[in-house]
Amino acid sequence: MSKAAPQQKDKSKSYSAKLLSNLTLSPDLSMNREPLQTGMFRHWWAIIRTNLTSLLAQNLMFFLFAAPILAVIFFVMPLLETKYVIESGFNFVGDMGFGFSGANNDANIASKGIYMMRIIFYSLIIPGFALTGVGAAGLFYCTRNRVWGATVKIRVHFFRGIKLYWWKFVLAFTTVGAGIYGITGSINAYFYYSVLGTAPWWIWIIMIASCIFTLLTLIYMFNYLPSVTMYRIKHTATIKNSLLTSVVSVFASLIIMVMLSLPLLMFLSDITMIILGIFFLFYGFSFYALAIQCFGQYVADGYVNALYEQSIISAERDRRRMEHIERRKNGSSKSSKAKKGKRR
Repeated sequence: MSKAAPQQKDKSKSYSAKLLSNLTLSPDLSMNREPLQTGMFRHWWAIIRTNLTSLLAQNLMFFLFAAPILAVIFFVMPLLETKYVIESGFNFVGDMGFGFSGANNDANIASKGIYMMRIIFYSLIIPGFALTGVGAAGLFYCTRNRVWGATVKIRVHFFRGIKLYWWKFVLAFTTVGAGIYGITGSINAYFYYSVLGTAPWWIWIIMIASCIFTLLTLIYMFNYLPSVTMYRIKHTATIKNSLLTSVVSVFASLIIMVMLSLPLLMFLSDITMIILGIFFLFYGFSFYALAIQCFGQYVADGYVNALYEQSIISAERDRRRMEHIERRKNGSSKSSKAKKGKRR
């Protein structure tokens, strides 16, 4: 048993090395930037302490793009459900034994209508997330500069980020929105068919597949979103690099995801939901984007940037070795010519 652990460790190292050997190596867009010396969490907190005002400004600008989907989820849908129940005049007391015997109980009909409304209207999550992706391009561009210690002018850099990266973030957030709708739609479809008494088996397959897809997509986005603004390489190379680093850093990504998800449990209570909503209105989106960017930078410094620097050193070493070989060849050829001349 004592020899099994080192062997397993060597295998994991070789597996990671094989994956990382397929990375497209390129320098990031920073100018003379030092790696994160204080650690990911300390760097994140240091930026928050010194940039509260500007973080508030960029958060409010991003909120303009996120407001439509938030309004649909937290205001429009509850109002539509209440309006549907009131205007339909459903009878919820029939068959309850309060002197209304013989009346029809419409609870099942109302439930079916509400679940069907949710299946239809929650599809707006997909275009809503796409619109949010436009704002996320500006948010992450500003956040990247903060992580690098560069100057950030909110009105300039926010819209510059949108101009440069909007379509990449729209694709990313649309993918996330599709996964989330797959989860919410399949859950409401299950409840809809349960009211009918015939919940089909394929609903469970869609539900489980949507959960797995969304989880893997979120893990991937922890590496993809920061990489989009850090490197000027082909988009296919960005996708490939993010996939490889996501596989290597999957456990770290899961830990960060759990830590960022814990505050969201406050949405389960009405009072704490109001507090959390106020927090996201002023700072929440900036704090979360900053955490994701710091994590992405930490992974990039540990893998992509380190391997790029190593490749430069190796290339320089090979160049010097070839020059040395050429000098020796030239020297030996000159000495042989000189010996031949003396013989003559």
